[in-house]
Amino acid sequence: MRYKGALLVDMLSPMLYSLLPILFGLAIAGNLEAATKQFQGVGGTNASDFILYMLVGSNMLLIINGAIFNFGFFLRREQITGTLESLYLTPISQIYVLIGTAMYAIVRALINFLFSITIAGLLFRVNIFQSIDSFAIAFLFLIVGMIPIYGLALGFGALVLKFKDMDSIQGIITMILSMFMGAFFPISVFPRIFQYIAVLIPATWQDSGIKAALIGSSWLNGSLYSDLSILIVFAFLYPIIGMITYLFTERSMRKTQGLGVF
Repeated sequence: MRYKGALLVDMLSPMLYSLLPILFGLAIAGNLEAATKQFQGVGGTNASDFILYMLVGSNMLLIINGAIFNFGFFLRREQITGTLESLYLTPISQIYVLIGTAMYAIVRALINFLFSITIAGLLFRVNIFQSIDSFAIAFLFLIVGMIPIYGLALGFGALVLKFKDMDSIQGIITMILSMFMGAFFPISVFPRIFQYIAVLIPATWQDSGIKAALIGSSWLNGSLYSDLSILIVFAFLYPIIGMITYLFTERSMRKTQGLGVF
């Protein structure tokens, strides 16, 4: 926490991200009830609260952006400062260093989510704690969904090592993930081919599960247990894919240009 102001920015950013669709919806519909009904009709969802739907979506967008940024920034900074090769001289695998980075980022993301959704709830008069059971289910989806997201971010770290460029790669990946995960709309509005892509993204199931628990929107695969089971499978699958990708890239670079070249 070197920059203490960053924590405040992280907590307020989801609310600011969601202001545009919320204010547009309220301005066009006239009031919250009309906006919710209009959103239900156009989006084909039975979500009971239009504002909370947007707040959860904006939080999930920033969690994904944060996961990808943390890995990319860490690796790129170590490359530029010339300390990446020094890390490889330590008697532990680089994977453990990255896992430590991910654990810190996950804890920070969870704290940011709780604070930001609470602050936004007070501001917009949205009660997210109406049911302890629903909130517990939503928090479970949030925690489980963090694992495959950071597994995906580990694969992004491999791209940063290979191409030595963080900003452009991060921009492309976050844009694609943000578009397909359905942060501000249900993926049912997508053409069929885009829906197939969306369900391969762990954040889609995480975001949908949180909204279904808190707002009553539809479960992607029909039920709580089915959606959670798929997310758990992703929680095992994506870290393995990310680790294999990172280790393969690392081994390849050691044989050719080296890891410290920037």
